[in-house]
Amino acid sequence: MSATLAFLGVAGDRRAYLGMLYALARLPIALFYLMVLAVGIPTGFGLLAIGVGLVVFILILGIAWICAVFERELGSWWFGFELRPMRIASRERLSFVQLVRGFILNGVTWKSLLYMVIQIPLGVIVFAVVFALATVSLVLLAAPGVYVLDTASLRPGDPAVNALGLTDGSGAQAITLVLGATGLVLALATLHVARGIALGHGALIRGLLGMSEAQVELSAARKEAATQSARAERSEQSRRELVVNVSHELRTPIASIRGHVDSLLDPHGGQPSEEETRRYLEIVQKETERLSSLVDDLLAVTRADAGELKLDIHPTQLGPIVEQVTGALGPIARRDRKVTLTATTADGFGPVYADPDRLSQVLVNLVRNAINYTPEGGIVSISVREAGPANLALEVADTGVGIPAEELALIFDRLYRVDSSRSRATGGFGLGLAIARDLVQAMGGTIEVESQPGAGSKFTVNLRKA
Repeated sequence: MSATLAFLGVAGDRRAYLGMLYALARLPIALFYLMVLAVGIPTGFGLLAIGVGLVVFILILGIAWICAVFERELGSWWFGFELRPMRIASRERLSFVQLVRGFILNGVTWKSLLYMVIQIPLGVIVFAVVFALATVSLVLLAAPGVYVLDTASLRPGDPAVNALGLTDGSGAQAITLVLGATGLVLALATLHVARGIALGHGALIRGLLGMSEAQVELSAARKEAATQSARAERSEQSRRELVVNVSHELRTPIASIRGHVDSLLDPHGGQPSEEETRRYLEIVQKETERLSSLVDDLLAVTRADAGELKLDIHPTQLGPIVEQVTGALGPIARRDRKVTLTATTADGFGPVYADPDRLSQVLVNLVRNAINYTPEGGIVSISVREAGPANLALEVADTGVGIPAEELALIFDRLYRVDSSRSRATGGFGLGLAIARDLVQAMGGTIEVESQPGAGSKFTVNLRKA
């Protein structure tokens, strides 16, 4: 019973009718392949003497590749065949010669040509079988209709009636019904055959017009190895640059400390006054704080590179963090920079997934950076807003000098500073934004920047709602 239902169920299967069209389309495709090979191969051999034959053969391979792509798209579009790629794209910029060499050495290129050769006889056979079955089944299905039309046009007593044996009509009706039922069964069988042919072509396409599973895995392994090698090379280059830059950054505060300490201890310079001593010691203290800040930043960078940033991520309210940072940096901004730090309340928003201490460090870095690059009388503001159904945005905006458009993509790079002289004057080392980015990404968020020279900047930290 189940076999019968399965046999009859093909009538409602869309893939069977698509398989019918697919099978009937094999003949014109096969004829096209025959024309290409029948014209191209003799032409290539004929032009070998003048050195053009090789170009013709490469052109034939190119046509075979294009036809293979067409066959893959046709099978994927009609039947949803899942196919492995024909090649693994390279991220490197290759020359034309390298592209041609890789194309010729690719096994799928030659399998595409083999597929084209196979499709010439196979396409003709498939078309002939399906066309013959469809034609016979349609003729048999038409038998009852022909019988009805014939009997309707004949009258009793006609010689044709006696000749056809239709005086009674029962025997002819039975034969006609048998023919119609046979046509129906044959039509259903034709749909099964067409669907089977399409599935068989799918297996052929998967075998010839795509890389093998081993090739895909090998290419993926090579790609991953190349990526890791490039990453290691970039990491090593970054490490060397970091050592050079840090050495340069350490030289300035160390030279300042040494100079002022030497002035205090110089036996030939006379005893400095109490005011001078205090001024020297304040400078030494300031430079020592700069060194301590640099060491802390370098430690954070090193941990980020080693994947050892330890975060305690849990639902966190933004309000207390904003209030804490505002209370700590607001007086410093007014005293040292004559800049006003404002904050809108964040109490109306729910918690986000974050590490409170690390998020506070991010906000401190962003606010300090904004204060340092905002002229006297300017404003730095902290605000919180909805950033879609799943995120909250923590924004730090200023009315400072802004960032040139060509430098926006570089500001999160380590030790990069838009204005080096100004950064050194304000104690910056160019690590704050890089650390902020690493910490935000470690918390599952993103950080973005918008800026216009002369109109200020806005940094936005997007965090997931808890």
